[in-house]
Amino acid sequence: MPKKIQSPSSSAKDIPPLEDTSEFATLSMTVYDYHIQGLTSCSDSIALPKNVTCQYYEHNEKEGTEVLIVTSAEKKYIAVVFAGTDDNQSTIIDTEFIKETFGPLPNNNKLEKYTDLYVHSGFNNGVFGNGIFDRVLAKVTELKKDHPDYRIFLTGHSLGAASSLLTAFGLSQYPNFAKEHITVVNFGCPRVGNYQWRDLVDSSPNLTIWRFVYERDLVARVPPTFLLYHHVGHLAQMEEDGMLAYYRQNRDKKLNYAGAPMGWDIWPIVWIPGGVEKHDLKHYLDYLENKSMHDSNKYYIHDYEKLKKEDLSDDDDDNFEGDDRWIRNNRKRAKIA
Repeated sequence: MPKKIQSPSSSAKDIPPLEDTSEFATLSMTVYDYHIQGLTSCSDSIALPKNVTCQYYEHNEKEGTEVLIVTSAEKKYIAVVFAGTDDNQSTIIDTEFIKETFGPLPNNNKLEKYTDLYVHSGFNNGVFGNGIFDRVLAKVTELKKDHPDYRIFLTGHSLGAASSLLTAFGLSQYPNFAKEHITVVNFGCPRVGNYQWRDLVDSSPNLTIWRFVYERDLVARVPPTFLLYHHVGHLAQMEEDGMLAYYRQNRDKKLNYAGAPMGWDIWPIVWIPGGVEKHDLKHYLDYLENKSMHDSNKYYIHDYEKLKKEDLSDDDDDNFEGDDRWIRNNRKRAKIA
């Protein structure tokens, strides 16, 4: 079993401000408009939030990836925004969940020693195929040079949420971003990689990840854990009676933080069509604008849920003996037999 990497501690100060979260949800919706209008670059025809400026847009048809890079003069941030589509939503639910090695990144990068770092192949190709990541890296590097005091965020919905995770971790591996803090705030994010991926991402000192999940959103529960996929970062669960924050999906006994409630993973299975419908980004926007903005004490997060004596988490991301190596070894044994 691989040695567990110690995760950096987190506190309530890591929670993104409600105004930022709402703005990133709006941007995650806005990025769809570029494709709908058939645009291939930044355009004044797209309405962005106040004081937000489009710096780069690309729709890579081969990989099906849409990425928007913006800056906010008012809030002083650089944000990389990825889109997902209805077709990709179906792919996330229905596809064969094949893994491949994360990346690629340049030779001699510090991840080369991790030979068991696997992520969803479709998600990975959507970021690293056809030079997409390289162009994002170049643009963010340029913008950071022009605005050294700007914060760096990544966001997106659905497949775009998965892309935001992969890109954020990729950026964090480059020397010019080693001292920069990178924050991910995404919506309806599927699981992306294996245990080793989860362990490395959650132990990265310059990364903070928040996954917002609306009620029984099915896409946030796939690929399934029995295929050895794991969530990364913190969970902000948006429910009808309030929003709750869970530390790194599963509980942390040392910090006395609770994990996702028992049954979290199977809630949408009871009524799959309802779970698919809950994935619509409009629900996320409506919740933030009409609930959180009007009563942030109840409908936004302020601290992690604490462990109770009787608390049982969903064990979504508990360690698994051997992870992907367990599968490969058992396949070999089956062939020998």
